[in-house]
This record gives sequence, C-alpha cells and structure tokens, in this order.
Amino acid sequence: MRVFQQFSIRSLIAALMIISAPAQVFAQSSAKRSSCDIPLDQQVSIIRDLYGQLMGVDAMSVQISLKEADLYRKPVSYDWSPTLAEAFMSALDWSHSRESCWTFSTPQDVIDFAVSTRNALFNEDSGLSSQPFDGAFMLVVASTKNMDEAVLNANRLEATLSRADFPGRVTTLNSLNGWISVTAGMYTQQGCKDKVQELAAQGLIKRDAYCAPIARFDPMNWSS
Repeated sequence: MRVFQQFSIRSLIAALMIISAPAQVFAQSSAKRSSCDIPLDQQVSIIRDLYGQLMGVDAMSVQISLKEADLYRKPVSYDWSPTLAEAFMSALDWSHSRESCWTFSTPQDVIDFAVSTRNALFNEDSGLSSQPFDGAFMLVVASTKNMDEAVLNANRLEATLSRADFPGRVTTLNSLNGWISVTAGMYTQQGCKDKVQELAAQGLIKRDAYCAPIARFDPMNWSS
C-alpha cells in the first residue's frame, strides 16, 4: 500500500509537470514574440505604452528620428498622437517587408527602433538633418543683423511651411560675416536647389532664396 501511494504521488507530480510545461513554454515564447509575429495595430499599442514611459527629451528624440526618416511630418512634441502612431505603423511595415523583426519590452527598445529606422531611411535632401555633413548646403530665406527680426522672420516662416506640411526645418544661424540667416533646412547642393524651386513654386518662400555652403556659417551653431 505504501509503495502504491508513493508511485501515485510521483505519477501525479510528473503528470502535473507535463501539463504545466507547455503553458510555461508558451508563456516564454509569447513574452519574446517579435514584431513580425504580432499584428501591426497591436504592436503600435505596445509601443505607445512604452513610449509613455519615456522622459520628455527621449520622447522628442524618437519623434525627431521618425521625422528625419520622413515618416513623421508634424511639429515635434512630447506627446503621443494619431500621426505618431501612423509613423510607427509605417516604420514597422517597412521593417517587416525587409524581414527585420523587433522585440519591444522596454522604452529603450522604442528609441533603438526609431534610430534604426532613421539611419535606414534618412535622405539628406529631406532638409531635416540636425547636424552638418560633408557637402551640406543651407537654404537661406532671409538675412539680417538684428536678432529680434531674425526670430520674427523664422517664426513666420515656420508657420508658413508647417501649414504646407513642411514643419520642423526652420533655424536661425550665425554666419561668419556677422549676419543672421533664417534657413529652411540642410541639404545636398542639388537637393537644396530642388527645394528652392519646390517651395518657391508653391509661394512658400521668395524666389531670391539661395543655397549657401555650410562653411559660411559659424560652427558654434551646432555645438552642444
């Protein structure tokens, strides 16, 4: 009788382990499922929750990365929005089409994904580069020696370009000759020429806007 009881107990424990094992394996595999295994809308929901845990400056860096990838075309802010959700949807769709799958479990994963997308899709001719690169040109729209006037002109230009879906590219830069330039993006030389024609044709900038090589501007403009 004692042997039967021992055998029954061992059998019961073994049976329970067999039953519970698949559940444990499933739970582990579910926790590690990549973005390619989950519908896009559900994946964006996961990203949204993780994005909400980011500090303000990190949240902005995510939006800037997606903006430079030309997927997010609204002014940068800290907030989640339907436009940002669409940008992530497009980024995931592009990533999946290249069989590149991501696992999102921490806020840092969201940052890394945005940076990776930016690095893969960034086009210098988008005018959204945040740092100078070899052969860069600035699209100069206006110049003045008065800082208040420069800021006023920059704000007006940003408002005009934002309404036309070209936000986030206006800056004021100190030139080496002492002038303050209001610029509408950083491009390759040909990209700058093309953008002058495009924006001028839409009446967004004057036709006397021009492209100036990055060497004409004070390097301190881009110092951290």
